Amino acid sequence: MFLGDNLSDFSAQFDLKSTMQRNKIVDSLRNDFGTKFIVFPNPMYGDWESKGIYENKKSWSDSQKDSIRKSKLNDF
Repeated sequence: MFLGDNLSDFSAQFDLKSTMQRNKIVDSLRNDFGTKFIVFPNPMYGDWESKGIYENKKSWSDSQKDSIRKSKLNDF
């Protein structure tokens, strides 16, 4: 059993791959998620923030980051 917050925590297959490639690998390993691979999301930091929300731009001010986070929130 592997515990992690990033696909690379589960297998080196995910290292240095595009999102599309990683998605295909996830599909091929779908039966392992929830049994062999246990995902623990990390709400404090990670690629979801730096590469996702902030679009890999490191020069945002704190005020800009706050505005970006708020603009990307979805409510249901």
